[in-house]
Amino acid sequence: MYRNFFRSNKRSCLLLLVTVAVLLAATGCSVTLISAYDEQIDHSATTLQKEMDTFLTSIETAPDSVSGSYEHNRGFYSGYGVELRGLLVRAQSHDKNELSTKQIELMADNLEELRKSHASGPLTPEAVGVYRNLFNQGWGAILKLELAKKRVL
Repeated sequence: MYRNFFRSNKRSCLLLLVTVAVLLAATGCSVTLISAYDEQIDHSATTLQKEMDTFLTSIETAPDSVSGSYEHNRGFYSGYGVELRGLLVRAQSHDKNELSTKQIELMADNLEELRKSHASGPLTPEAVGVYRNLFNQGWGAILKLELAKKRVL
């Protein structure tokens, strides 16, 4: 009885088997569109945000003093740049991490703009506020993306 059923419905059985195989394969595979969460990027972004906020607060409280001058703070810019480039290298080492990489590159651009502005003269409290918001938004975006990766993956 079953033999006759399979012989007469050979095409239907084959279609059923192919459909089941495709469904099993599709449910067993996952597509990764973005890199996995990186705890080091999360930690470094938090640390760099705090370092920048501390620096800007010190400039804000003493803009015209020696401690607020560009020359006095030149080392901050080079040190912060080294940390940013290290974070960028880490982000670039992950496959499918273009969004994080681009965000960190933008933070490096922001640092250079801040450095040039400071080198041209003392930063006013208003300018400090603008730069603080700029850096906080940038680091916030980096952290949001990294934490979203943690939830999704």
